[in-house]
Amino acid sequence: MVFNRCNCIHTMLMSMEIDVLFVDEDNRICEIRRNLRPWRPLVRCGRASAVIELPEGVIEKTGTEPGDILDLNAEVSQELRTTTKEQFIPAPDAVMPMEKQTD
Repeated sequence: MVFNRCNCIHTMLMSMEIDVLFVDEDNRICEIRRNLRPWRPLVRCGRASAVIELPEGVIEKTGTEPGDILDLNAEVSQELRTTTKEQFIPAPDAVMPMEKQTD
């Protein structure tokens, strides 16, 4: 998930750890947080202009480091989608499921 014009996030109500990239105005990674635990009220990087939340372990698998430049306008090719489909992590069930109201 990408949050533009943002330099802080929280992990309240989350049920799993995530990786986080803080990106500056030039799309350069200015800070990395690996395996960020749930229930953190505030995680911030003052230099960031965007925050990217990723599944846990993605930063390590991709070798992403501070100073790397991201192309946030890039699209994933159909070939890559097909070959990596089994690697995508399914979304977990809702932490707080909503109950249907009956009148």
